Amino acid sequence: MIGTAIADFSVSPFADRSEDAPWRVTADIVALVAALIPTLGDDFRIDAGVAVHRGAVVEPGAVVKAPAIIGEGCFV
Repeated sequence: MIGTAIADFSVSPFADRSEDAPWRVTADIVALVAALIPTLGDDFRIDAGVAVHRGAVVEPGAVVKAPAIIGEGCFV
């Protein structure tokens, strides 16, 4: 189901959910993202449930609510 909609889903941290319907995954996304944050490497700065990659830009004044992961190359 969801695994057919996302390229390279089989190597994503959510690969074990590949047979789930998209609405089931999104219903659980807060818990899934929160569980993923502690597994991120040293390339991420983690503060109050928000992980920001060192190659990302979060401008002053931006509001990011936890749990969140801002990946490499992202601009917020």
